[in-house]
Amino acid sequence: MDRMLADEIILVLKTQWKVSDAMGMKEQAKYLGELADRVRVASGQEPQNK
Repeated sequence: MDRMLADEIILVLKTQWKVSDAMGMKEQAKYLGELADRVRVASGQEPQNK
């Protein structure tokens, strides 16, 4: 996956994660974090949510 595309997707997921976290939607926030890591790995980056 192209790095620039991955960074844009990750930015959107981070924004959604912040909203979900602020609303107390912990499972949704966890899922978004895992999804962001999948995008990172697909673009050759290291996962951040361990």
